[in-house]
Order: sequence, then structure tokens, then C-alpha cells
Amino acid sequence: MSLWATSIEDALAKTKLNIERFGERLPLVSTDGGKTYVLTNNDDWTDGFWSGILWLCYEYSGDVAYREATVREGAMDH
Repeated sequence: MSLWATSIEDALAKTKLNIERFGERLPLVSTDGGKTYVLTNNDDWTDGFWSGILWLCYEYSGDVAYREATVREGAMDH
């Protein structure tokens, strides 16, 4: 597997773990290099970054878990 493909697969795995960690909240910022995120409700334009990441993961992988997380979290409400 190429370095590019490995990097994408790593990003997919991290995103899937974060779906469980974040629940129905959205990440606002990371205060320590991605180990801990400040979570927020869907109330600001920057919240769309998380839903964008989820949709990109779904488009690339076809894994419906990413699409379902976006719909479940209401991440497309803005």
C-alpha cells in the first residue's frame, strides 16, 4: 500500500474512533495536538468542518457509518 493510501486509511480509522468519542457533539478545537477536543453543539459555521470530514470519509470509503453519523448528529442543519 502506498504512503498516500496508508495515510488516508489512518485518517478514516481516526475519524471512525472520533465518531464514538464525540457522540452527538461537534469538535471545536484541540488543545493538545488532537488528544483532547473541546466539544460544542451545532451552533457555529465552523461546526461544518466535522460534517465535511465525515462526508469526505463516506465518499472515499463508501462506509455508511460516516454518512449515518453526519445525519444522526444533525451536522447538516446549518
